[in-house]
Amino acid sequence: MKIAMAGGRHLFVVDRKETMFARQSTMTKIAVNSSHYMPTLCVSSDNDRSSKRIGVRRRIHDLANDYANHPDMCVFITHEGMRMCDFSDFTGWSIWIDEVPDIMDNEVMNIAVSRVIFESLYDLHPIHNEDGEPTGWSEILCRNGDVNLAMMANDDIANGLRALHRRVLEAKATGRRSVIVNGNAWSDFGGDRKCNWFSIWSPEHISNFQSVTFLANAFTDSLTFQIMQSMWPNIQWMEVKTKNTRHFAKRKVTIHYYAESHLGSRRLFWSDEGKANLAKVCADINMRVAGRSHIWMCNSADAETIDLTGRKLSPKQAGSNEYQDVSTATCIYTVKPDADQRKVYELLGVDSNYYTQTNERETILQFACRTSVRDPASTADLDLFVYDKAQAEYLLRYFQRDERGYAVATMELHDLGFADAQRKCGRPTITRTPEEKRELARQRKAEQRANKKAAGLCALTRHRCLEWVALAE
Repeated sequence: MKIAMAGGRHLFVVDRKETMFARQSTMTKIAVNSSHYMPTLCVSSDNDRSSKRIGVRRRIHDLANDYANHPDMCVFITHEGMRMCDFSDFTGWSIWIDEVPDIMDNEVMNIAVSRVIFESLYDLHPIHNEDGEPTGWSEILCRNGDVNLAMMANDDIANGLRALHRRVLEAKATGRRSVIVNGNAWSDFGGDRKCNWFSIWSPEHISNFQSVTFLANAFTDSLTFQIMQSMWPNIQWMEVKTKNTRHFAKRKVTIHYYAESHLGSRRLFWSDEGKANLAKVCADINMRVAGRSHIWMCNSADAETIDLTGRKLSPKQAGSNEYQDVSTATCIYTVKPDADQRKVYELLGVDSNYYTQTNERETILQFACRTSVRDPASTADLDLFVYDKAQAEYLLRYFQRDERGYAVATMELHDLGFADAQRKCGRPTITRTPEEKRELARQRKAEQRANKKAAGLCALTRHRCLEWVALAE
């Protein structure tokens, strides 16, 4: 790792605790074999200081003072740890963010009875569009600042509101976050109407670091990047292309898919038609992978419908080499934004299709890359199975972008009688290339920024110009 060789004080942020400890082990091995020793530390709820009841947030905050006189240090934390902390004292440190962090908080709550608690704690400020018309959404403002998180933690009823209250208090204290909800009065949330609140983590929390580097595949096509670019347009991004010198043997990659004219969706997979489609898909895959090593994943909601041979894993399988001898993988997976989420992205000036790309297709890609494709010496043919063409094309573009060209990738449609079926599942989805999406986004920027100010979201755009480095895949 570059960090181990260069020295200095670094905060390395990973997506999960398992990855954190694996990265620490790798860093330690590199440091031991080099002339420059780099001390390392993992901060999580699992290691020993937690027994002293020192919270993760406090421990991360104290790092700046604890290691102020250490010339070299690398501390590993998780995305969640980063999102809960204030880093104003970390001047002189560098932060490295591995994988794309989720910067949008969202919770759906049924508060038909408990809305009286919300009325006592929070005011709602209705959001209007550029024509002065109500959008049906409001900003949540703190009415009673005397109620802190510790008090909520000790209250059996209010304990469930801590996540929301933390975000509202942070918005009040820093002006770096807004919290919005799908209503104009707490009395709106009666009967079957559910409260759906959203909040965006601000990159200003890490603006004091000496450098900020994202390590991620197709970062500029991620939902997180699109939100940041829309809400904080003065951030300066610099792409650093890295050349991977590891030699990979040539191998053939075939991406199999079953739907040409429609996308997989929750509505489809829950329907009788969708379940019949999935049964046909499973039968076809089982025939093709017979006698071969095979891993697969699906949404938990479809676990009883999907009947595949091989080993079932979690969709968010931790990155490791455990399955690099596997040459077939199946991903029957769908994640689409709901109506409230689409409305929020519209208010933010972000194409909601990026939500699907980040949460569905990137998850499929990461799972597919747990296979033999990560083994440099493997020459085994790799077969990947997905449901629809858009998912297959996302995988194909990934392999085609790699300048080493070690994976000769092709797509193959298997028509089981429903490939050309067209479905209307809510808002129509248009599949565009990343270049087309960026051009459309560029054309909309000026109008969208004006809309956000008119919509009362200006609290999200208080920032100074930042220089960041985005690391290419």
